[in-house]
Amino acid sequence: MKRSKDISLFKIALFLCIALYFGDHLIAAVFFVLLLIDNRKDAFLFLVLYVLLFFLNSLRYDLIPIGIAEERRNGYVIVDKFFYKSIVFDDGIFEGDILYFDVPGKLNDTASQIRKNILFKTDDFIKIGTFALRRWIMARIESYPPLLKDILLKMIFNRYPESETSLELGYGLSAYYFFRKVSKRSKKLCFLLIFLFSVVFCFPIRFYLLIPDLFLSLFELRKDERFAIKLILIMALNYELLKNPSFLLPFLFDLYSIFSLDISFKTYLALLSAELFGEFDLFDVFFFDISRNFKIFLFLICILNIFFPFLSTSVLFFGKMLSFIQKIDIPIRGELDLLWLIVFISLCRHAFMDARWKKFLLLIFLILFPLKDPFLQVGFIDVGQGDSAYIKIPFSRSCILIDTGSPYNYYKLKRFLLKKGIYQIDELIITHNDSDHNGNIETLKEDFKVKEVIERGRDLEYHGLFFDHLDAGVYDNDNDNSLVYLLDVQGLSFLFTGDISAKVERKLADTYDLEGIDVLKASHHGSKTGTSEYFVSKLLPRFCILSTSGQYGHPHKEVLDVLDRYKAEIYSTNLSSSIVFFPGRLFSFITTGKCEFVIIRS
Repeated sequence: MKRSKDISLFKIALFLCIALYFGDHLIAAVFFVLLLIDNRKDAFLFLVLYVLLFFLNSLRYDLIPIGIAEERRNGYVIVDKFFYKSIVFDDGIFEGDILYFDVPGKLNDTASQIRKNILFKTDDFIKIGTFALRRWIMARIESYPPLLKDILLKMIFNRYPESETSLELGYGLSAYYFFRKVSKRSKKLCFLLIFLFSVVFCFPIRFYLLIPDLFLSLFELRKDERFAIKLILIMALNYELLKNPSFLLPFLFDLYSIFSLDISFKTYLALLSAELFGEFDLFDVFFFDISRNFKIFLFLICILNIFFPFLSTSVLFFGKMLSFIQKIDIPIRGELDLLWLIVFISLCRHAFMDARWKKFLLLIFLILFPLKDPFLQVGFIDVGQGDSAYIKIPFSRSCILIDTGSPYNYYKLKRFLLKKGIYQIDELIITHNDSDHNGNIETLKEDFKVKEVIERGRDLEYHGLFFDHLDAGVYDNDNDNSLVYLLDVQGLSFLFTGDISAKVERKLADTYDLEGIDVLKASHHGSKTGTSEYFVSKLLPRFCILSTSGQYGHPHKEVLDVLDRYKAEIYSTNLSSSIVFFPGRLFSFITTGKCEFVIIRS
């Protein structure tokens, strides 16, 4: 009689993680079929857990009634609930205030809030007191000079600008690694220190990875089983956390210890950073162990400095030293390609490759992979409620950028450009002076070499591509004075319209021959002020791009109805994420951030 296979909990947990990360029932169905072919027990448990996790996450409410105000930011207050964060809107609430919530808060899983570790939005609450120690700590930090205050906030509270995404690899992991080291010595001491740190300072989201380990270590479980149970518990809490870089990075570090990979941790770190952030620093990777221990040391003296001010000089000295070290960077930019990665790992697994050749091969691979893209690209970047588009020629590390989006969404723009391997912006075209179009000029100059900023309309030539500036006259508002550009490349024509209104659209349609435009970037994010029926009927675009987060009712129904009447195929960044066209002589195609792939008929 054939013996039935044992349940593979680790495989089930990984399949659940992937299916819920992408939020696609089709992927879940494929995994179910694969498991069914191999082991019916695995398939049945996978299906039960998938339905249960999906159901639990759709019904989640904030049930903890008490929290401590942690930080005031952009008009709202972040409240620390010790296992997640909530946000409240009240001008009278300050750091350290203790809040009691009358009713459960509703889930707030927007992408921007998940990045800030905020899970719930709460409206009904009362202030019942103040946690004096937290209030005193924040007052003490606020009283320090700006540089010292900045170091303390980064090292202890992990607070830094949105643009500094890669610091998740640095400051943010210091507390995590410290408590991880303590747990190897004493589980009870680690749990006690986590509790004290969470009460006195805050509860970092990464502790979700530590606390289950402390409890599961009490049971006789294999390493992969312990990891699988921990992963299922986290997904039951909120599987959207898997999209949070501050949580995802240490989670993937933990995952490395489960697999027996033929690549070193530093290689894994380099590949991981490239995938998550679009770049990695060779210096940081090769000196990761030293850097990590140095940051743990700085983290500890920062905590002591709050209670013993005489340590301020030491904190400043070591903080400046860390800042100096981090400026020694050798950045390698570009998104990983799955095929290249498979080839690389396969070569490393061969016995004829000794350690020296593996390191040499790794270096060549890391330097060359940003140059792998042989296609010309015209893309519309998902920058939330704002505009940004880029044009990149094959095998290039530079591009033309049209608009920058708002400061609030700069991290999206930066990560996209890094993943495309961009080091230089040859021409930065700003269509007009609204913050959702020009909000990141100076920040871009810090992260990329910007050769020229264009704010007055003129024709441009870029590696054989011609950008025709369409002059529609001068108007009494910034939106109507938007720069309008027409680009014709490899048989595909693109019209970039900024935020012009129907009045300007009519002038353009009557002045220029625009019939048969292939790709129209709809003006003003799909607002009914533009993309008029007259304009669309003259252009008859094949595709229309709506750059919006869905706020303010964008795109308006009137615009969608017009585009539908004239058979324009609509792509919206809030539904498809970034949208990239690849014009070619033989054929063209479109890809999106949601893994859509469309071949364009000529």
